[in-house]
Amino acid sequence: MAFLTLFFISAPFEYGAEQVRPVLAVVGLLIVAAVLAFIGLGFALQVSQPQNSQLMMVVFGLALSIRLVAIFTTPILEIDYYRYIWDGKVVCEGVSPYRFSPEQVLKAGDSHDQDLNRLVGLSTRSQSNHITLSRIHYGNYTTVYPPVSQLVFAAAMKLTPESASVEAHVIATKIAMTLFDLGTMLILCGLLKMARIHFGWLIAYAWNPLVIKEIANSGHLDSIATFLVVLTLYLVVRQRIYPFTKFSNWLLMLAGMSLGLGVGAKLFPVVIFPALLVAIVGKNFHGRKRQRGQRLFAGVIFSAAFVLTSCLVLLPLIHKHSGNLVGRSATEATTPAATASANNSESTKSRDGFSGFFSSWRMNDPVFSTIYLNLKSDTKDARQPWFVVTTQNWRRQLDKQFQSLGFDENDPAYLMARILTLCLFSFGYLWHLAKLYHSKHDDERWLVDLVRRITFILAVFLFLQPTVNPWYFVWVAPLTCLTNNRGWLLASGFLTLYYSRFWFKSLAGTFTLGGHSFDGVNLFDQCFVFVEFGLMIAVLICFSNRKKHCEPDDTTSAA
Repeated sequence: MAFLTLFFISAPFEYGAEQVRPVLAVVGLLIVAAVLAFIGLGFALQVSQPQNSQLMMVVFGLALSIRLVAIFTTPILEIDYYRYIWDGKVVCEGVSPYRFSPEQVLKAGDSHDQDLNRLVGLSTRSQSNHITLSRIHYGNYTTVYPPVSQLVFAAAMKLTPESASVEAHVIATKIAMTLFDLGTMLILCGLLKMARIHFGWLIAYAWNPLVIKEIANSGHLDSIATFLVVLTLYLVVRQRIYPFTKFSNWLLMLAGMSLGLGVGAKLFPVVIFPALLVAIVGKNFHGRKRQRGQRLFAGVIFSAAFVLTSCLVLLPLIHKHSGNLVGRSATEATTPAATASANNSESTKSRDGFSGFFSSWRMNDPVFSTIYLNLKSDTKDARQPWFVVTTQNWRRQLDKQFQSLGFDENDPAYLMARILTLCLFSFGYLWHLAKLYHSKHDDERWLVDLVRRITFILAVFLFLQPTVNPWYFVWVAPLTCLTNNRGWLLASGFLTLYYSRFWFKSLAGTFTLGGHSFDGVNLFDQCFVFVEFGLMIAVLICFSNRKKHCEPDDTTSAA
């Protein structure tokens, strides 16, 4: 009922709609849906037969029904899909999506560059094409989405008539992303079966309101990489539980290729590669001791497949100024026509989406902001956020030191904050790697231990980023089915508090809190965001303490 109500009130979120958007109602319904899913998981785990196929069908069937409704509703507080649609059309046109920003295409007249002219023609070929191009967010930047995702966009657009409405193109995109979402659920069923874990745990992903909202309703591409990561995990675990089959080495090769494709869909899967590699070469990968050479050989197969696949699928990013998806030669890229096109607007660096995203983007980031703003030199007299404890003079001196060491002169504190958070993340990661290597668990318990550690690694990596968008939780959500911690469902619900930022942004005037003055959006960014993440952490700690150890044989009890 909460989902149906949510989607019923989605109409005011249509692009350009002048109606008042019920932002707080959406946030409230998402949290209510998370609580209901949490309760539903508790009841499901009371089913006496842990791997009851009827229970699995009920969970899967309801999840599918909700997604079918969500696909045909207005995306809520999201417009990234316009970029997906345009990128897919650009790829189908035979042009690299990394060459030209949407703004360049909109402002271009007659150009010496044939590819740019083709995109100008594409934008005027149908009304939906032009509308889509004009609605792209941050159109002055080139795309940031990796090649595998680009191929999915292109496939969805190839199957959609160009003359179709913008709404039809949006639905086609959401269908494509939801298919990967459903594939993830199917693989999770296989993992739960191999680990002999209660099928009720599928609810942690299948009924997760954040997952449903971000994929089926908003059409986020994260479902592609998430599917490939879960497939990788399935192949590795299959090899671990059935180690001496004829195709065991092929399974590891396929696992490496799947993870490499995941990196080609969205870069985050590279984070879990070391954990999987250490687990594979660990002392107990097959549930019994193996010769060191056998373990190393297994690791080489997995690593080689991963590295080769990653390099191949990321090749278009290396040649981001190429004229098509598979690249253009160096001589072609430096022809006078290409040079003239490059000089036609601002510099390439200022248009590059990757440079913009990785060098300055911040959103919903309490940890990174705390570190960054305590390092950042500020020449203005504006009052600093309440969590900045360093003096302005100290920060200015530190800024000079950063620049003398060769850090980015525009904003050296940002790069330094990146380095510090990476070091913080690395310390915890190395500890988990050591535990994985020396793991003494057998069979199902080994799987649960591996997934719990990867879940923790991904979650910490996510929370330390300068951009913590809610849909990034889709990376972690399927793994929570094997963690035996129901708190993840509630935590994902609290993460949707991010969307209340749109309500805070609409507030007029200034507000005083604790002696500090804020406008609406700063009240969220500097105060409420700590409430959001504080609730998440509190819930996770509470439920992890209720049951610290996951016992696959004792899966009928709730955490």
